[in-house]
Amino acid sequence: MDRVSSGSRRISRIFLKFCNSKKCPSVYRIWGKEHKFGNTSLYIFSSTSVLRYWCVWCITSKWFHRFIIAAIVSNTVVLGFIDYSHVEKNPASRNYGNPMNHGSWRNTVSSQGNKALTILFTIEMGFKIIAMGLFWGEGAFLKDSWNVMDFVLVLLSLTALLPTKNGSICRAFRFLCPLRNLSSLPGLRKFISSILKALPEIGTVIFLLSFVFLIFSVLGLSLFLGSVDTCCRLTPFPVTTDWNIGFNYTEYRCLDAPNVDLPSVDFPTQSSSPWHTPQECYWPTDDNNQRPCAFPEQPGNHQCYQNEPYPTWCGSNWDAYGNPRFKGETTLAMYGNYYFSEEHLMAWGTFNSNMDYGYATFNDIFRSYVTVFESVTLENWSWIMYKHRDTNPPELPAVFFILFTMLGAHLGLNLILAVLEKAFVHSKVADFAQSEKQLVSQHLFLEYFKHSICETHIAVVQKKTILYRIISGKHFNAVITYVIFLNTVILALDHYPSTSFFVANCNKANFACSLFFAFDMFFKIAALGIREYCSSKFNLFDSFIVLMSIVELCIAPPAFIVIKQNRNSSKKGLSAFRFLRLLRIFKLAKQWKTMLKLIDKMTNTLSDLGYLMLVLGLFVYICSLIGMEFFANKIRFDNFGFRIPLQDPNWSDGWVPRANYDTITWAFFQYIQHHDCRKLE
Repeated sequence: MDRVSSGSRRISRIFLKFCNSKKCPSVYRIWGKEHKFGNTSLYIFSSTSVLRYWCVWCITSKWFHRFIIAAIVSNTVVLGFIDYSHVEKNPASRNYGNPMNHGSWRNTVSSQGNKALTILFTIEMGFKIIAMGLFWGEGAFLKDSWNVMDFVLVLLSLTALLPTKNGSICRAFRFLCPLRNLSSLPGLRKFISSILKALPEIGTVIFLLSFVFLIFSVLGLSLFLGSVDTCCRLTPFPVTTDWNIGFNYTEYRCLDAPNVDLPSVDFPTQSSSPWHTPQECYWPTDDNNQRPCAFPEQPGNHQCYQNEPYPTWCGSNWDAYGNPRFKGETTLAMYGNYYFSEEHLMAWGTFNSNMDYGYATFNDIFRSYVTVFESVTLENWSWIMYKHRDTNPPELPAVFFILFTMLGAHLGLNLILAVLEKAFVHSKVADFAQSEKQLVSQHLFLEYFKHSICETHIAVVQKKTILYRIISGKHFNAVITYVIFLNTVILALDHYPSTSFFVANCNKANFACSLFFAFDMFFKIAALGIREYCSSKFNLFDSFIVLMSIVELCIAPPAFIVIKQNRNSSKKGLSAFRFLRLLRIFKLAKQWKTMLKLIDKMTNTLSDLGYLMLVLGLFVYICSLIGMEFFANKIRFDNFGFRIPLQDPNWSDGWVPRANYDTITWAFFQYIQHHDCRKLE
């Protein structure tokens, strides 16, 4: 008996181990569905646990799912409430530069709302882990990649709540929470999954493009190194800091030595140059001519004006060997004894919008790569090319920039689009195969009703009247096509200024066309019946335009109907509803089979396009929030274009450009508008 009992205990232990594995899952029948999870959760909650049962009941409820989606959307909105006009300006404070709740209801709502929603998401994650298990067993929480993303985002949100000094990076983690919107919609999940499956091939394309960019960056270093650091100067050589306009510049010469603008046999090396040691001087620039210039000995499209009475000379703050000419922190008499740091003094002359603030150059590999990347995005690439044509042989920059712009912008973008299209096609094929299996199971059901449907269709055809034969005839459709073209031509003839005779005749023609389309709609309703008429999308589209035309006639009736009317009312009504009339041209697709197929394909892609726009909008929103965290209150400049730090007493008097990150509105516009990105560099 002891042997039997010990053997049964051993079998029981083996059975329990087997049941604790994924081969023996717990089955919960809740909300009319079966849900399978591991036998235990966290090695604590078994399948008979009441707490685990209620957690499963909660997470499988559609109302709980809707509540979490509403919370995610609320969190996305609340994060945009941050007001960076109320920040801590004391450098000694641990919250220096951070938004303050005191005096700002927006910061209070954002801070407290984010904390409450983070706690809510933590509780939700706890419910799911208790119900599903963490990692072991069937249907475990971390076995789903979307749950892994939610898990990481919740942990990052909790990290952002920790009190840390200079924790901009930690606080930026909370702005990733809107990514949870990606897992809320099934269709959006499929769209993102298709993109993720294409990431390896996209990575290959990006690696190839990065290698091409690197090649052109190195080539740009070889061709244009230091070529756009020149500008027109008011003196032929650097002068001392007490020089001013009207003074004799020969008496204020900084160094009694050549400028060494170009390599010279007299100074063959960098150390032999007289400018090897920086001087406490500066070289005044011509503020009316802020373009790179070519030396008289060099080819280039831009030469400085050297004729009397106001000659200028081309020069650079560096000599031909890259030695900086100036040093020290000083004040300049020419600019009202304005204080210049050494960095500002060396950047003077090239630190302006026309010179790209000294960034779009080929002076080092980093700036060279950024310049190539900016040009490939087609953002202001032509101006960068023209700037290099000013100081180099004009043909060389033209060939260089046009070549890599074509390779990078057009070929590279098409390669990425081809990879994405391939991934979407594979996803569509997989979905079609799955739906085809479901259709096979429904085949018998369709065959059962096939005979009755055919009989109903025959009965409907027999009921067609003479009116139906008229409106479906080819002659009537030809008249409809002619009237649509006529209406489009009449609308296109409108111009300003126009005579009253022309306006009156156009109004009559438009009224006649609207009346004709209204009769067409009523005839079709009478012939087909309201139900069959509404079953066609083209009929619904046509009825909408007809109803809007009737509304327009009621708002602004033609002059031949109403004697006394406002002279501008007809024009306002025409401008408000004109685009609706032009949409009638799409009715031609009903007779134009090729156009009908094209519109049908465009309509089928609207769902994917909607998901794409949603993902892009969410990505731009997150980037805007992160940009506000790192760059808010930092894009503020003095009269000379230099940035003013937050602790500076003159910070509040600084100039703030429209391209800034101080508010969510302007931060969002930085990404969606096609503006000059050089202003943000």
